[in-house]
Amino acid sequence: MSPLISLPLEILDFICSGIDSRDDLISLASTSKILASLVIPRHVDYRTIRVGSKRTDVWEHLIQRKDLARNVRVLYIVEDMKYIPLRCPSISSTQAAESRIDHDDGEEKQAQCIVEALRNMESLRKFVWIQPWASGVWKKESRKHCLIFQALRESCSLTELKILDTSVGTPSYGDSPIFNISDLETLCLEGWFWRRMSDHSSLTSMISKSPNLQSLSISFAIESPAFWQCKLPQLRRLSITGNIFSRSYSDDSVLRFLETHPSLEDLIWHPRDMESSLAPGSLPNLRRLETTHDFAMTLLQDGLVEERRLERLGCIQLDESTWECLERNLNGLALRELSIGSYDRLESLHSLASKFPTLTTLDIKAFGTVERSGLRSRYSMDDYIDALSRFRHLENLPDIALWERLQRLNEIERNTLIHRLVERCPRLIRLGHWDQKTRSAVGITLLRREAGVIWEERPRYTSL
Repeated sequence: MSPLISLPLEILDFICSGIDSRDDLISLASTSKILASLVIPRHVDYRTIRVGSKRTDVWEHLIQRKDLARNVRVLYIVEDMKYIPLRCPSISSTQAAESRIDHDDGEEKQAQCIVEALRNMESLRKFVWIQPWASGVWKKESRKHCLIFQALRESCSLTELKILDTSVGTPSYGDSPIFNISDLETLCLEGWFWRRMSDHSSLTSMISKSPNLQSLSISFAIESPAFWQCKLPQLRRLSITGNIFSRSYSDDSVLRFLETHPSLEDLIWHPRDMESSLAPGSLPNLRRLETTHDFAMTLLQDGLVEERRLERLGCIQLDESTWECLERNLNGLALRELSIGSYDRLESLHSLASKFPTLTTLDIKAFGTVERSGLRSRYSMDDYIDALSRFRHLENLPDIALWERLQRLNEIERNTLIHRLVERCPRLIRLGHWDQKTRSAVGITLLRREAGVIWEERPRYTSL
């Protein structure tokens, strides 16, 4: 018998409480029946919970079972569960029947129930709220939001906060408790809702309360100079998708911010213009870059930074001059993900596969589309598949118009070409395309079976 499982159950439970990863817990449970009975479901089913705010049976359960609520590390509140899978502990019908509130209760009463559950989550690390204002156009912050944000403010364990919302309307925050949440390591405020925020002083104050912030994602243009003067010495990731309609927005403030944060390894930013330049030698530790072609070329041609070891690069226009820049300034064995906005000829991709043999993700806009000017008569479907097959480690094609073209074929032709694609690209497991009807990104998972290849499609959420 292992010395570990001879310990008292209270000690074993305490040890399990120190394991945040659900996968690690499952691995631990597979080592013995004693550990399995302790870990499942007590820990495994509670590490990550993903539910809607109106699932009062779940909130009541977490209120009544504080010993289980403290096992929660990640909590998603999703107001529309149509496309995002539910994940929550199994609750008996008896427990659900004993719930003190139901779906018809007022918003504030439901919020109070969530708050009580949150206060029992003593080890909560990550909180994600998707579409918190989906019920209608924003006029002022409701009592429900204030109560939940206040509970998050009081949390001593929370390090990651993500609020994602695509609602329309004009925010009116006032003294919202959300801006008093402190000591974060990850902050993500994304969606059209946030782009309409006009006063950024509260956000600037919030950032100053998290000096050890490592990841910051915002989907709006911040015009306040005070914000861009913040010093975040631990910042590793920065994502800015600014409001292009803001006339007073300037790239210069962002450039100065980048110059003073050499710790950045991951940058997503598309400057509106390149009237200002980045100081030579900036961003020496950059590993992942998603930006405009011009800004990417500026960074790669920086003579003070020798051969950059980028793992991800996008979005570039692949032509002869770009190819020369990539060959001179980019480490060919480091690159794993590449996004291409356009390419001059299919043969350029053949050279790309030779220069960057370790690529696993290739995002080529409009790749394979019949509307591509000048290429319709030159290249067949087999030519496109052949080009992809040259990338020996290819696993992911996030945005490929080729899939839409496949769907236009009859069933026999479509299945033949899909099987050929899978055969020529044996590591390929994920694709994606833009659905014109739903105007949304769709993810495709390829499943290889003895009887053939099947695939699953579902909306793709990249910020979860």
